[in-house]
Amino acid sequence: MEDRLIGFSIRIVNLGCKLQAVSELAPSCHHILRSGLSSAMYYGDAVNLSSLPDLTKKLHSVLAELRKIQLWLELFGSDFQLPFQQEIEGLREENAELIALILKETGSVRKKLKPEIAGKDQ
Repeated sequence: MEDRLIGFSIRIVNLGCKLQAVSELAPSCHHILRSGLSSAMYYGDAVNLSSLPDLTKKLHSVLAELRKIQLWLELFGSDFQLPFQQEIEGLREENAELIALILKETGSVRKKLKPEIAGKDQ
């Protein structure tokens, strides 16, 4: 998963470079670049955590960044007639898959977390 997020981040950076060439979109590039890089970095942090609550928080941060990317890609893919529209569509699809995978991983961590919390209550 980490490798996939890194690859996705690289593709977002490449898209950001192309978007900077479109004068109307250049000011927005910073936002998608930040979220694209942050999602991989947060996940990298998450895999090294031993605490399930901390892991859950980091995975939520990954989701937040991926959802921001989703909104930016929808914006860039909507009314703009960009020559790299197909690339944006591919990124939108991959982003949706990544969100689904992180949601699934978050659910798995929560299931592990419930017995841990229940054990503390006793």
